[in-house]
Amino acid sequence: DREVEFYAPEYLKGEIEKHIPKIVEKTNQTEEEVRETIQLAYTKITFIADAQIPVQFYMKAAPLVQDVDPNDIVFVALNEYMDELLWTGDMELYHGLRSKGYTKVITFEDIKKMFDL
Repeated sequence: DREVEFYAPEYLKGEIEKHIPKIVEKTNQTEEEVRETIQLAYTKITFIADAQIPVQFYMKAAPLVQDVDPNDIVFVALNEYMDELLWTGDMELYHGLRSKGYTKVITFEDIKKMFDL
């Protein structure tokens, strides 16, 4: 039985913070409930400081995201640094990376197929 480990750049926390009002609206939960759920999720994620990712990984990620969403550079840079699979629900990023031959990116649908869920 394998345990899955989740890693994310610190940048993700800022992105989530920006979207809290939208999350509250979509979930019909109070802001406090949303924040509690987010904090629980954070206990399952190892956050890596964006500055901890060596510059060469940002340089490798830049051309992959420049015409898709430059804000995603830190996610791809971290993925390269960790040499893992990037799990994303951002289909624009997913297809943009795949179209450039980047295969270290998966979606939840891919995971369901991999594990026959």
